[in-house]
Amino acid sequence: MMLGIWGIRNIKNSIVKAVAVAIWVIAFYPLLGAWALIGALWMIVLHWVDESEESVGRKGVWSVILLVLIGIVPRIYYNFLYVRMRIDDVYDVNFPIFQNDQITSPIYSIPFIIIALCPIIFIFFNYVWKSQAEKKNYSKGQNITWMACTVVVLAMLGYFIHKVNYDDYNFNAEHRMYRALDNADYDKILDEAAHHQGPMTRQMVISKNIALMNKGTIGSQMFHYDNSGKPPVVYDSLMVHLVQTCGPMVYYQYGKANFASRWSIENSVEFGWTVDALKTLTRCAMISNENKVALKYINMLKNTTFHREWAEQWEKYLRDKKLYHQTLEYQNIQPLRGYDNTLDGDEGLVEMYIINYFSHVHKRNPKFQEQTLAFSLIQKDIDLFWPRFFNYATLHEKEEMPIHYQEAAFLYGNLERGKVDITHMPFDKEKVMDRYGSFQQTTQKMLNSGMSVDQVGNATRATFGDTFWWFYFFCRNIHSY
Repeated sequence: MMLGIWGIRNIKNSIVKAVAVAIWVIAFYPLLGAWALIGALWMIVLHWVDESEESVGRKGVWSVILLVLIGIVPRIYYNFLYVRMRIDDVYDVNFPIFQNDQITSPIYSIPFIIIALCPIIFIFFNYVWKSQAEKKNYSKGQNITWMACTVVVLAMLGYFIHKVNYDDYNFNAEHRMYRALDNADYDKILDEAAHHQGPMTRQMVISKNIALMNKGTIGSQMFHYDNSGKPPVVYDSLMVHLVQTCGPMVYYQYGKANFASRWSIENSVEFGWTVDALKTLTRCAMISNENKVALKYINMLKNTTFHREWAEQWEKYLRDKKLYHQTLEYQNIQPLRGYDNTLDGDEGLVEMYIINYFSHVHKRNPKFQEQTLAFSLIQKDIDLFWPRFFNYATLHEKEEMPIHYQEAAFLYGNLERGKVDITHMPFDKEKVMDRYGSFQQTTQKMLNSGMSVDQVGNATRATFGDTFWWFYFFCRNIHSY
C-alpha cells in the first residue's frame, strides 16, 4: 500500500494519475483487500494536499469518480468472482479485526490502524522539506540524520516484533498435527505428540487419540502421551473454542458427517469461507453419497491456486467410488458411521459431545465398540466401563487384551471388590499385577509422608505416567473448550 501511494503520488498529470488510481483499485483489491481501498483514499487526500495549478472543481470531480470506484469495485468482485467472502466483509477484508461473537479485542487491531494512518507522515514531511528548501538550509548532514533515524527506527521495530511475536509452541504444533490429520499421516501426529514441550492442548490430545484409533493402538498407547490438555494461550477476552479450530474435522474423523457439515457451514457464515471448510464439506458429501453436493465443492476448490490438485484427486474418487473406497481415510471412518447421525445440540462443546456419544452407545462393530471402551476410560466411569470391557473381550476373543484395558479392569476390580470378580482374568503379571503393586506402594508412601496429591502426581509421572492408574488418580481438572 505504501509503495503504491509513493509511486502514484509522483505522477504529475492528473488524468494519468486518475487512471493509475483506478487501475490500482481494480488490480490490487483482489490481492490487498481493504489495504488497496485505504491506499486509494490516501491517494485522493494527498492529491488535495499537493500544491498544483489544478482547479478545486477538477479535483472534486476527480475525487468523486474515484470514490465511486472504491465503492463499487468490491461489490463487483463479490457478486461475480468471490464466492468465499461475506458481503459484510467486502470493505474490510484483509484488515485484521479480532472478534468472536459479541466479544471484540480492539487492542490487537491498533498496530494495523497505525499502519493505515502512516501516510499522514507524507503530509508532515512534505511541509518540513518545503520549509527547509525555502530557507535554503537543508544540508547534506540533515539528510544523513534523517537516514540514520530511519535505520534506528527500523532496528527498534525489528527488535520489538521479535520480542512480542506470538510464538507459542502448542499453537504451531496444533497446526502441524491438523495438517497431518488432513493428510491421514498418523505417524507424524504421534511423533509430534511424543516430542511436545509441556502439556498439550485438548486439540492436540484429540488429534493424538484419533491417530491411535486409526492405527488400532489406542488401547495400548493412549496413556503413553500427555492427556491433561491445557487451554490455549489467551491474552485478553478473545476466547478460542475447539468448534472453531478443529471441530468439523474431529466430527468427520469420528463419522459424524452431519455435525462436521453443520459446523463447517456455521463457521463459514460467521468468519468467512475457507479452503479447509470446503474440503471438509467435500469429504462429508462424499462419504454420505451426496455426489452432486460434493461436485459443487470440488469445482469451487478447483478454482483455487494451491488446492486444485487435491480437488482433482477427489474428483477422480467421485467418478470412481471403488477407488474412493480403497482410500485409508474411507476405511478408517466408514466403520464409525451407519448409526445414529442425528443432528442434535452439542452446545459448541465438541469433545464433550463426542465423549458422551461414544461412552453411551452399544454397537457390535469392533472399531466403533472399542471407541466406546476408550471413552469410558476417559470418563473414569466404572459402571460404563464393565459392559464395554466384556463386549470388547467377546469381539476379540482370540486376541490379547490391550494393556490399558487390563490396567483399568485390574484397578476397578480392586476398588470395588466383590462387584466384579477379576480373580480369573488373565492379567499380565509383570506389566499389570506387579506394576500396580509398585504403583500403590510408591504413591501411598509419598502420601503418608505429607506430600500433596499434585506433588505425588508430579513425582511419579516419570515412572507411572504411561498407565491408566496415573491418569485416573492424578490427571484431574481437565477443561474442554
